[in-house]
Amino acid sequence: MKAFIESIKSLDMHSPVRVMVLKDIGKTGFTDIDLVRGVEIDLPRWVAETLENKEYVKIIRNVKSSDDVNRIRFQEERRSEGSKYELHKIPPNLYYEIRRLIREYEKKIDSKDPRVFQEIEKLKKSFE
Repeated sequence: MKAFIESIKSLDMHSPVRVMVLKDIGKTGFTDIDLVRGVEIDLPRWVAETLENKEYVKIIRNVKSSDDVNRIRFQEERRSEGSKYELHKIPPNLYYEIRRLIREYEKKIDSKDPRVFQEIEKLKKSFE
């Protein structure tokens, strides 16, 4: 089971994510496109995160807060008139993004900012 989980994590780290280039990088081994400021492109997650940490790119995120998680959950649960449930396309990396949000909040928990605690509580309520 552990090997399976590691395989899923590895797959996720290689899945494409959309980024906006903040600083000119030029040609890379990951794409044929020149990475110049303002370009949006899909890169493997591990590359995108590495470049984001160095402030060369910004990952374009679909899930930025607990409100986004709740909106997606509501859309999934919403009843439609024509069928029992209407399914909406959820972001393919939804659970990764939720995990990322939780980790970001955990890092900020020492700040004693009440908004951090409110966001954590909202996320918990999303899964009750």
